[in-house]
Amino acid sequence: RVLCSDAPATVIAVSECSQSSALAETAEASKTAISFDTYLAKTRAGVSGSQTTETLKTNGFGVFAYYTGQNNYVSNKFIPDFMYNTKVTGTTTSWEYSPVRYWPNADGDKISFFAYAPYVDVDVTQTSSNGNATDITSGIVALSPNNSSQAPYVKYKLSSDFTSTNSVDLLWGVKKSDNAAMNTDLKKSTNSVGFTFKHALAKWDGANFLQAKIATDDPKFNPTKTKITIESISISSSALAASGKFDLTKGTWSKQATDDKTKLSINISKDQMNPDVAEKNYSAITIPSTTDWDNIKGLSTTQSNVCKDNTISSLYFIPVTTTTQASVTVTYWTRTLDPNLKNGCTNVKQTVTKDIQLPAFAANKKYTLVLSIGLNTINFSAEVSDWTSDTDNTATTTIALPEVAK
Repeated sequence: RVLCSDAPATVIAVSECSQSSALAETAEASKTAISFDTYLAKTRAGVSGSQTTETLKTNGFGVFAYYTGQNNYVSNKFIPDFMYNTKVTGTTTSWEYSPVRYWPNADGDKISFFAYAPYVDVDVTQTSSNGNATDITSGIVALSPNNSSQAPYVKYKLSSDFTSTNSVDLLWGVKKSDNAAMNTDLKKSTNSVGFTFKHALAKWDGANFLQAKIATDDPKFNPTKTKITIESISISSSALAASGKFDLTKGTWSKQATDDKTKLSINISKDQMNPDVAEKNYSAITIPSTTDWDNIKGLSTTQSNVCKDNTISSLYFIPVTTTTQASVTVTYWTRTLDPNLKNGCTNVKQTVTKDIQLPAFAANKKYTLVLSIGLNTINFSAEVSDWTSDTDNTATTTIALPEVAK
């Protein structure tokens, strides 16, 4: 089963509040400086890995701005001639950038703003490398060039292992207080330009990404008499998108592509597992007393995390519109207490491999794979919930993960 989450990561405002008074002191009285002021909700963003909003303040975010005169912004007509990848960084009280820009004085003149995070330096020379990130091989590898009239975009590449430790949590800005709108066609009288930053990627959520439970409809099943423990789990896929192009005006992905060097391969051993569900012996055991039997915890009919905290890194995925095939192998032990047996219980080791269809990953959502281990088979399903923060409780939606027909 797979869990998915979806929610704003950071709320950022571009306004004429806290900084504007200080900036206006050095500006002509007839001009109004465009300043950046922020309200930071819980978020995770950084140059690499899931980091705190303090990292966003340090590394900054990039802004594209289009001055369109009396016209409304449309793609393929204007270039970012007002701001191009302008870096905005934060202090304890304000957000700063240089050089300062000013609202146009002509009535009806408009500016449209788009933003991404975390900030990267790019080549701005008028060559074929225009927009390419400097010395970066994964994460944000390029931006739309400064001479391009296309909608501003980010080219993104996952790290080869998909982990959040080595990947970048890409964020993009929508209009503050209205997640369906963008900061387009704003005038001087607007007074405020606000961004709410959202996650552009999908996420498997660290220790929470894999859960398991016993699934049985047998009315005679007694969980105190039958225990199931997990020896190992492996998950692999070579069909996941490794790179793509993200449109900052629409929040959509295109040109997703696989990469021979970027393949999902997760191998979970007992040392990484929650001790209650992990198989400790890897062999047949003898139960001399009920105390020894009670010391075996195993799975229950309520799902729980398979992995221990801080043993599995969160994983990032590029959203796609179709399902993706993955292979899952689970080795587990089933034991039933029976004092008439020489060992005091049965010892049955089973290995099950299934090819399943992962759901179509969506931006700003997080996922957890849930294994429902029955006495005869293993089934998979997915739960989808909002990607807010690592500690927020969010509602989930369960979806089925069908097997791939042989």
